[in-house]
Amino acid sequence: MAVPGLGWAGLDRKPMCTKCIKFYLEKYKLDVTPADWTFYQSAVIYFWQSLWLTYGVFNICRRSDVGYIYVAYPVLPPILYVVFAFSLACNISWLLIWDREYMEVALVFVNLMSCTLFICLVVSLRRLHEFGYVMVSHGLTREIWYIRILVQNGLAMFAIWSTVAGMFNFGVVLTYRTGAKQEVASTVSLSIFTLEILAWWMFDNVVFEKHLRYMFTPYLVLIISIAGIISKNYQANEHNRNTVYTVVLFGLVSVLTVVKVVLVVWRHKHQPIYGIVPDLRRANAGYEVRGLLDAR
Repeated sequence: MAVPGLGWAGLDRKPMCTKCIKFYLEKYKLDVTPADWTFYQSAVIYFWQSLWLTYGVFNICRRSDVGYIYVAYPVLPPILYVVFAFSLACNISWLLIWDREYMEVALVFVNLMSCTLFICLVVSLRRLHEFGYVMVSHGLTREIWYIRILVQNGLAMFAIWSTVAGMFNFGVVLTYRTGAKQEVASTVSLSIFTLEILAWWMFDNVVFEKHLRYMFTPYLVLIISIAGIISKNYQANEHNRNTVYTVVLFGLVSVLTVVKVVLVVWRHKHQPIYGIVPDLRRANAGYEVRGLLDAR
């Protein structure tokens, strides 16, 4: 976790990274280039990953009324860690290749990183859906919230952040490798990015709403990232097409975020995911007491 984190911040310049992020932001200028301060949110993202990984390690030693938590409720299966490790390997590879300015190859690795992070998120969501009712019935509602906040929100924010990085990398390849006009390449990148945002919102709030209901960190990443693009490129006296596009996109994401919050608050109150689930701990305790009385 420390290696990609240092790479993003530009702190580890030798021998791994020869230059900091700011150098490349100035060299490969686009209308979608974010301000350099935008990349410091990566420190929060990597710290969040370390939190859920630590939670997973501690689960090895934690027990519930039916045994070890990681055995009785395998919501964090080994495949999750394997795919996540591969994603981190892609992350490190992307930073190194980007630093050597092989932008086409870097685009492949940043997309691999993004895809594998979404795979990790899907694995976690499916496992929690599979074991959620059982965990609630055994009084482990708190564990479900740990998984939602630490694991799933952590993976989601990392995946969305890699998508933002992929958008910028794609614009760089179009402009500086294929010879496309910078303004056109930026518009294409923003258009694809907009479609991805709308698709995520639909999956989040309509298609897989019960799985993704408490996912908020992606919207924070999007708002900060788009604000960084505006901060870098906005000029009050200029009417650049992509600047206007970015401002409108920022407004759209802000509205979608507010709607998301309102929907979650209403659904949490009126449409709980697990509804009324019997407490099996009490049922089992009552059964044991009755068994003792009958034996007498």
